[in-house]
Amino acid sequence: MYPLWQSRQVVTINGMQHVDWCMVFGSQSSPWIWCTFMGLIIWITINVCIFLDLLHYMDNVFGYEYNPIFYAPYNDYLLAK
Repeated sequence: MYPLWQSRQVVTINGMQHVDWCMVFGSQSSPWIWCTFMGLIIWITINVCIFLDLLHYMDNVFGYEYNPIFYAPYNDYLLAK
């Protein structure tokens, strides 16, 4: 985290103030920063690397498989992963 921003990341726990060095999701803007960063990574992956079938949701990114296998409990073909 940038040193000038650290002074704004003070968390009060049991009456004591601590500087949040890790920028966890305790602040109001951390999810926005993370989603913006992941959006950039997804955009690069889809548009530059041409992975058009990439599946993603917030911070969970996963690929795909071409060969489904038969799954007897559902009586259907599903992807192994």
